[in-house]
Amino acid sequence: MNLNLSNRRALVLGASRGLGAAIARGLLAEGATVYGAARDLAAIEGWRSRLEATQAERFHGLHLDLASPDSVASAAQAALQDGPVDILVNNTGGPPPCGAVVADAAQWSSQFQQMAIALFTLTGRLLPSMLARKWGRILTIASSGVQQPIPNLALSNTIRSSIVGWSKTLAAEVAAQGVTVNIVIPGRIHTDRVDSWIVLPPPSSARVSRRLRQLPQARYLLDATARRRSLPTSSLFWPVIEPPMSPARASGSMAAWSARFEVTRGAHPGRQSQLLGRGHGAHRGLRSCAAAGRVRSRSMS
Repeated sequence: MNLNLSNRRALVLGASRGLGAAIARGLLAEGATVYGAARDLAAIEGWRSRLEATQAERFHGLHLDLASPDSVASAAQAALQDGPVDILVNNTGGPPPCGAVVADAAQWSSQFQQMAIALFTLTGRLLPSMLARKWGRILTIASSGVQQPIPNLALSNTIRSSIVGWSKTLAAEVAAQGVTVNIVIPGRIHTDRVDSWIVLPPPSSARVSRRLRQLPQARYLLDATARRRSLPTSSLFWPVIEPPMSPARASGSMAAWSARFEVTRGAHPGRQSQLLGRGHGAHRGLRSCAAAGRVRSRSMS
């Protein structure tokens, strides 16, 4: 696949592992120059060392702590040092589980700083050069909790929903200048974070292994760069996902973001995943897949 990203520069947050690392590798595979930002630079270097030489040359690791405004400012400055950033992938970790009744002011303040204000600030630093060149792609990884709140995840449900509101507002403001702003809602994906949740005694390991193999791997063909008109400036997406695949294959199959959002056929255990869109021409970017009967979609009300 050639998404014409050889002259594009991307900044991917949370690039040390999981979705962020997979997206960064997908963009590198498509020829983009990628800045991968995270707190754990050692983890970033771990997967960077396994890249092909030509890709490793186009990758730059940046330290970024979203809890620190100074760190956010430094990362933005470092990313812009060699030129404007064309693609921004806002990807943050989730807050700790917490009910709405027991969440206190300190939790709301600290988590809003890390998950929302940091993204707003970083995007604001990179946006002027996108507007000046009349081309840019801003994508934020959210959670299914913005569609239907998840029990005991009050912080995540609330803060991520505010980010959706910000994204849709920003999208309407910058669309005419060639900049698209989108939210991506992934389903369940087998990442290191999922493994960290599972602590069971050895007798259960075989059963756990079987359950993990049933956990879907997202196979995104995420393009957010080439044909702007084929993707709405602001939409909510729940990608169609494939049956389980190995983590290595899942990471390798993460393609880059361009101006379309194409997804492959698949089914979530128990129900068919849906792609949710809203706005003018919300599904034009998927017309080829839909015509082939590989995507089911409906508009959000």
